[in-house]
Amino acid sequence: MIQVEIINGPITPFPSDNSHQDDGAELVFNGRVRDTEHGENIIALEYEQYEGMAKTELKKLAEETVQKYPVHDLFCRHRVGILTDNLYDLNS
Repeated sequence: MIQVEIINGPITPFPSDNSHQDDGAELVFNGRVRDTEHGENIIALEYEQYEGMAKTELKKLAEETVQKYPVHDLFCRHRVGILTDNLYDLNS
């Protein structure tokens, strides 16, 4: 199964699925925002997308991945919008 979503706001992580007993692992990547970049404080971060293209391209990459590797399910969420406080991608 492939699921791709573009989220305008906080991302809720996909739940862990322990029903795939034949799979040896579950991989999760959660992005973070650093406090500084090149010695400068980060006061805000804006994630954007090219409307109509981002979701299509993410889905294409996901499909290529599951064809090339033995991946059963691939779930992807891309956040758009401005982060100004807390500076975390997840649940903020």
